[in-house]
Amino acid sequence: ISSNEDAEAKSASKDEKGRSTPSSGRNLWVSGLSSSTRATDLKNLFSKYGKVVGAKIVTNARSPGARCYGFVTMSSSEEATKCISHLHRTELHGKMISVEKAKKEPAGKKPLPEK
Repeated sequence: ISSNEDAEAKSASKDEKGRSTPSSGRNLWVSGLSSSTRATDLKNLFSKYGKVVGAKIVTNARSPGARCYGFVTMSSSEEATKCISHLHRTELHGKMISVEKAKKEPAGKKPLPEK
């Protein structure tokens, strides 16, 4: 499942608590997606407002018609915030999407010792 995009997003995230490290606040959670939406669609849409480091779509294949959602990682938290202000509650493929800061990393997390 992993691509080089995901690996970059994984290694960049060292901060869970949302403190001011460069990687905090760059991960966006996009919900309400159409089942026809692809990761490249998200990448194209979000790249209008900054550099997209990685994008992926999560669907539940077992239940057709289930809500799809995605994760987008921007290169900075400023760009992520700009994406939220421009894209939250906008329409993509006929669906109203929600864009929020992701609560957690979508990829595998390694607990790091606190200094």
